Amino acid sequence: MTIGERIYELRRKNYVSQEELADFMQVSRQSVSKWETDQSYPELDKIAKLAKYFNVTTDYLLTGEESASKSEESYDTQNTKEQTNTTNLNSFLKWHYEYKSKTKIGNVPLVHINLGVGLPPRIARGIIAIGNIAQGVIAIGPIAIGIITYGALCLGLLSFGGLVLGLLAAFGGIAVSPVIAAGGIALGGYMAFGGIAIGTNSFGGIAIGDNPVGGLPIYSNIEQPLYKLLNK
Repeated sequence: MTIGERIYELRRKNYVSQEELADFMQVSRQSVSKWETDQSYPELDKIAKLAKYFNVTTDYLLTGEESASKSEESYDTQNTKEQTNTTNLNSFLKWHYEYKSKTKIGNVPLVHINLGVGLPPRIARGIIAIGNIAQGVIAIGPIAIGIITYGALCLGLLSFGGLVLGLLAAFGGIAVSPVIAAGGIALGGYMAFGGIAIGTNSFGGIAIGDNPVGGLPIYSNIEQPLYKLLNK
């Protein structure tokens, strides 16, 4: 590969037009075209300027081979990047954040946030609790237990999430409550709303119960069995 071919290759690889390169080099576009077709050659000072512009060595432009120092520099740079990536990953796997408010009600903090990656799971206990496992009046986390809960797996008086059990009301992908449930699959003692709804009064695509309303209503006297199931 000639000097001109290497200039052409570097210019195309870096998405630089002949006009842009000519402006940087303070020459005409025709001069750049002649370099690339080997009709003429850039002067030594312009070789150095080209090398700096494309972040290569003058040796590479002239001979097509990197100097030893450049190769070592590239290796060191790559090695540093790999070490940085490993450090960042290790830092992420050890990440942990915890906050407890000084304000307390009894011995329970008003706000407790305890989040982290890995084991052991971070448990938050507070009036307002946010954590990997959260227990509080208002609990938010992948696993949440409390009065008002939000998360992937919830147990509460009023629950919202993926798989939820609400003593008063449950809203989620799969929702179960002895009173009101709403979700993709809803099992409600008194009232259920969902794609599949099962309850004394059910409303959904498939509705099963004493008073079903939906695309496919199925009448079934489930009031007593459902009451017993949800109130065990």
